[in-house]
Amino acid sequence: MTENQYRIADRVLLLLKEHGGRVNMDGLRSQLSRDFPDKNSYLDRELVFDRLEEHGLVKRQGVVLFTTWEGEKVMRVGMMNYEKGLGIIEWWKNNPLGVIVTSLIGAAGGSVVTYLLNKGIPW
Repeated sequence: MTENQYRIADRVLLLLKEHGGRVNMDGLRSQLSRDFPDKNSYLDRELVFDRLEEHGLVKRQGVVLFTTWEGEKVMRVGMMNYEKGLGIIEWWKNNPLGVIVTSLIGAAGGSVVTYLLNKGIPW
Protein backbone atom coordinates (compact mmCIF):
# COMPACT_ATOMS: atom_id res chain seq x y z
CA MET A 1 0.00 0.00 0.00
CA THR A 2 1.08 3.57 -0.58
CA GLU A 3 1.57 6.17 2.14
CA ASN A 4 -1.73 7.81 1.18
CA GLN A 5 -3.56 4.47 1.34
CA TYR A 6 -2.20 3.83 4.84
CA ARG A 7 -3.42 7.26 5.93
CA ILE A 8 -6.85 6.55 4.46
CA ALA A 9 -6.99 3.11 6.13
CA ASP A 10 -6.08 4.61 9.51
CA ARG A 11 -8.71 7.33 9.03
CA VAL A 12 -11.38 4.72 8.16
CA LEU A 13 -10.52 2.73 11.28
CA LEU A 14 -10.54 5.89 13.41
CA LEU A 15 -13.96 6.89 12.08
CA LEU A 16 -15.25 3.40 12.81
CA LYS A 17 -13.88 3.64 16.33
CA GLU A 18 -15.51 7.04 16.86
CA HIS A 19 -18.88 5.69 15.69
CA GLY A 20 -19.07 2.51 17.74
CA GLY A 21 -17.64 0.16 15.14
CA ARG A 22 -20.17 0.87 12.39
CA VAL A 23 -20.68 3.60 9.81
CA ASN A 24 -22.84 4.26 6.77
CA MET A 25 -20.72 3.82 3.62
CA ASP A 26 -22.14 6.95 1.97
CA GLY A 27 -21.32 9.09 4.98
CA LEU A 28 -17.88 7.50 5.23
CA ARG A 29 -17.13 8.20 1.58
CA SER A 30 -18.28 11.82 2.01
CA GLN A 31 -16.04 12.29 5.05
CA LEU A 32 -13.07 10.73 3.28
CA SER A 33 -13.67 12.99 0.24
CA ARG A 34 -13.36 15.99 2.56
CA ASP A 35 -10.30 14.58 4.35
CA PHE A 36 -8.52 13.48 1.14
CA PRO A 37 -9.71 15.80 -1.67
CA ASP A 38 -7.13 15.02 -4.38
CA LYS A 39 -8.22 13.12 -7.52
CA ASN A 40 -6.18 9.96 -6.89
CA SER A 41 -7.67 9.51 -3.46
CA TYR A 42 -10.98 8.28 -4.92
CA LEU A 43 -9.34 5.16 -6.30
CA ASP A 44 -7.19 4.82 -3.16
CA ARG A 45 -10.30 4.90 -0.97
CA GLU A 46 -11.93 2.06 -2.89
CA LEU A 47 -8.71 0.04 -2.83
CA VAL A 48 -8.44 0.58 0.93
CA PHE A 49 -12.01 -0.64 1.49
CA ASP A 50 -11.18 -3.81 -0.45
CA ARG A 51 -7.87 -4.26 1.38
CA LEU A 52 -9.48 -3.86 4.81
CA GLU A 53 -12.09 -6.43 3.84
CA GLU A 54 -9.49 -8.87 2.46
CA HIS A 55 -7.63 -8.75 5.77
CA GLY A 56 -10.88 -9.42 7.63
CA LEU A 57 -10.69 -6.09 9.47
CA VAL A 58 -14.07 -4.81 8.30
CA LYS A 59 -17.24 -6.31 6.91
CA ARG A 60 -19.73 -4.66 4.57
CA GLN A 61 -23.38 -5.43 5.10
CA GLY A 62 -25.58 -3.48 2.74
CA VAL A 63 -24.69 0.20 3.14
CA VAL A 64 -23.07 -0.27 6.56
CA LEU A 65 -19.41 -0.98 7.27
CA PHE A 66 -18.62 -2.85 10.51
CA THR A 67 -15.35 -3.60 12.26
CA THR A 68 -14.40 -7.16 13.17
CA TRP A 69 -12.47 -8.27 16.26
CA GLU A 70 -9.26 -8.17 14.24
CA GLY A 71 -10.19 -4.68 13.05
CA GLU A 72 -10.54 -3.56 16.66
CA LYS A 73 -6.93 -4.64 17.30
CA VAL A 74 -5.65 -2.84 14.21
CA MET A 75 -7.36 0.38 15.35
CA ARG A 76 -4.87 0.47 18.21
CA VAL A 77 -1.67 -0.21 16.25
CA GLY A 78 -2.40 1.30 12.83
CA MET A 79 -2.56 -0.38 9.45
CA MET A 80 1.13 -0.03 8.55
CA ASN A 81 2.30 -1.65 11.79
CA TYR A 82 -0.31 -4.40 11.34
CA GLU A 83 0.94 -5.24 7.85
CA LYS A 84 4.57 -5.20 9.02
CA GLY A 85 3.64 -7.70 11.72
CA LEU A 86 1.87 -9.89 9.18
CA GLY A 87 4.95 -9.80 6.97
CA ILE A 88 7.19 -11.05 9.78
CA ILE A 89 4.76 -13.82 10.72
CA GLU A 90 4.37 -14.94 7.10
CA TRP A 91 8.16 -14.93 6.63
CA TRP A 92 8.63 -17.20 9.65
CA LYS A 93 5.88 -19.54 8.44
CA ASN A 94 7.03 -19.77 4.82
CA ASN A 95 10.80 -19.50 5.11
CA PRO A 96 12.61 -22.83 5.62
CA LEU A 97 15.22 -21.07 7.75
CA GLY A 98 12.47 -19.73 10.04
CA VAL A 99 11.02 -23.23 10.44
CA ILE A 100 14.46 -24.70 11.22
CA VAL A 101 15.31 -21.98 13.75
CA THR A 102 11.93 -22.36 15.47
CA SER A 103 12.37 -26.14 15.62
CA LEU A 104 15.89 -25.85 17.05
CA ILE A 105 14.73 -23.43 19.74
CA GLY A 106 11.89 -25.78 20.67
CA ALA A 107 14.22 -28.80 20.79
CA ALA A 108 16.79 -26.94 22.92
CA GLY A 109 14.08 -25.78 25.33
CA GLY A 110 12.71 -29.31 25.62
CA SER A 111 16.21 -30.68 26.31
CA VAL A 112 16.81 -28.15 29.08
CA VAL A 113 13.49 -28.98 30.74
CA THR A 114 14.18 -32.74 30.49
CA TYR A 115 17.65 -32.28 31.97
CA LEU A 116 16.33 -30.23 34.88
CA LEU A 117 13.57 -32.76 35.59
CA ASN A 118 16.04 -35.67 35.56
CA LYS A 119 18.40 -33.84 37.94
CA GLY A 120 15.56 -33.24 40.33
CA ILE A 121 16.05 -29.48 40.35
CA PRO A 122 12.93 -27.96 41.90
CA TRP A 123 11.01 -25.29 40.04
